Amino acid sequence: MAFASMCTALRLELRPEGIAVCVIEPGSINTPAVQKTLGGVEHTIAGLPAEGATCYGAAHAADGSNLHET
Repeated sequence: MAFASMCTALRLELRPEGIAVCVIEPGSINTPAVQKTLGGVEHTIAGLPAEGATCYGAAHAADGSNLHET
């Protein structure tokens, strides 16, 4: 909100000089790349030896990063 207000003020200040000001805000896009990057965690953990799967699987479940549960 503060950034948008600052940009509005800047736009009004610079308009007489012919300088345009715009705000471009980042957004999220759900693409297959997201699942390739983040969704493969379970597959990677499943491929670990038993000790690693136990250790990292528990850490993965504890941090709430299981993307397949909604």
